[in-house]
Amino acid sequence: GARDVDEAGARFAAAAGRKCAEAGLTVISGAAKGVDRQGMSGALESGGTAVGVLADSLEKAIATREIRRLITEGRLVLVTPYHPQARFTVGTAMQRNKLIYSLARYALVVASAQENGGTWAGAVENLKAGWVPLFVRTGRGVPVGNLDLIGRGGLEFPDTLLTSLKDLKEWLE
Repeated sequence: GARDVDEAGARFAAAAGRKCAEAGLTVISGAAKGVDRQGMSGALESGGTAVGVLADSLEKAIATREIRRLITEGRLVLVTPYHPQARFTVGTAMQRNKLIYSLARYALVVASAQENGGTWAGAVENLKAGWVPLFVRTGRGVPVGNLDLIGRGGLEFPDTLLTSLKDLKEWLE
């Protein structure tokens, strides 16, 4: 998560998506601007698959030819618990976090503000409920929220891991 992410975080998210594709893992995200889209794009551009759990208009999301092509190819699934014409609200975004985590086997936080925003709220909720292991990007220049999530039980995921990791799926299991 995090709509507002620096260049290093955006690169990391895209690289994580590519590594997931190489390992045969599907990227599941909120399909929001920033980290979510970077991770999904990395996976899809590498021939992988992605699921986007939308907090707003499904009709608007499928309006582009590229999105429809990816759906038709079976590489992208877009889902929403809301009306297909729903508008974005903070409440719908927060509620859909539960779906994102429940569809996943693992969670990876790339960038999170501290005690603020949907990424933070979803990660803390997941840590309390214990739905899936929560990995949190560490390394130089990560947001303070990332470090706080680790202090609350998140598992360190060094930013160097993606460049040295040979088999992400094997490492995770």
